[in-house]
Amino acid sequence: MKSTYAPIPPRPAPTLALDSQKIESFEFLLLEARRLGPAAFIDYTVPYPKHEFLRYIVEQKQILLHGSNYPNVKILLPMRFTTDARAAMNSASVFAAADGILPMFFAILDRKNYEGTMSIGAYRLQDASGLTTTHYFFSINEKILTLWPFRPGAVYLLPRNNFKPAADGQGVVVEEWISPEPVEVLAKLSVSPDDFPLLDSVWGHNEFEVAWLNETIKICLGAVEERNELQSGYCFRFPGGDEWEARLAELCCQQQKFCPILDFNVIRGSPNGPLYLQATGPNGAKQLIRSLLGMYG
Repeated sequence: MKSTYAPIPPRPAPTLALDSQKIESFEFLLLEARRLGPAAFIDYTVPYPKHEFLRYIVEQKQILLHGSNYPNVKILLPMRFTTDARAAMNSASVFAAADGILPMFFAILDRKNYEGTMSIGAYRLQDASGLTTTHYFFSINEKILTLWPFRPGAVYLLPRNNFKPAADGQGVVVEEWISPEPVEVLAKLSVSPDDFPLLDSVWGHNEFEVAWLNETIKICLGAVEERNELQSGYCFRFPGGDEWEARLAELCCQQQKFCPILDFNVIRGSPNGPLYLQATGPNGAKQLIRSLLGMYG
């Protein structure tokens, strides 16, 4: 069964242009939120997109964000409903993000009625000029996507000092932060699907294809004989033979379908020699490669 949706490569965040009038408006909203007290809803009366306000407070204030379908929480409690390959992310915690866009997605996605896997990510990639921009990737179950699984939600503003950053196992800090202790909500912002700036970037994946890809990656990584870091990615050495060559070639084909900004290529040095899988991408893509391959240790 093939997917009815075409994968969408990671999309860059919308440009955030700040001027004195916009900053003054955002600061006024923060002052009003403090005046109303903990866990109060922000009366968003300014004419700017909500994602710009959220990105401003994450970048300029010591604030993290948490997206939820539930609007009336005053204290977030540590919990965990899914599993994660990273040990630090696989325990009961309060999860938050040093990012203004990811929490909006989790606020508007109807989690109560969601079934299947999802692949969500934020990665810092460089363009040809050397400018680093956060790119986002949103993939959900294709059958659920046909039902339009989006709804109004809330983004919670949380104090950063209660959290610690989560690393990907290679010492690289990602956008996720965790707290093993309950966290009091500073304020809340209502958001709707129309507020989410990358709604047209969400695509649907086929669960069977995802399961095959995950299992194949697991098998292949278990057979790696040597791993070398390249300037733009990694090179993995595998046993030789036609069977491994066919398996790695299919892995490259499926990877290209799910994340076309990366290049996976099989190299055979000699007829009877080992095989090499070269995984490369644009500047800054090593974190994306590690995430795709589950390289957390």
